[in-house]
Amino acid sequence: FENPYHNFYHVFDVTQTTYALAVRTGTLARLSLWERFALLTAALCHDLEHPGVSSPFLANAKSHDITGAFKDTLLEKHHA
Repeated sequence: FENPYHNFYHVFDVTQTTYALAVRTGTLARLSLWERFALLTAALCHDLEHPGVSSPFLANAKSHDITGAFKDTLLEKHHA
């Protein structure tokens, strides 16, 4: 399944935006090296294994292990 949105450019955009916001707000200067690493790694990996479909689609397809527990916010729980 190919999703034109969840691709390398989206990952780069989110990571660059996270970095730019952290610099402009002064957040990056207040973080330790490990916290900076964690922040940028989280930005890089935020959509890892994203199926490229919506939560309602997954709930209707019943194709995910936790559809019953998190029917409306399935992909948001995936991010956590």
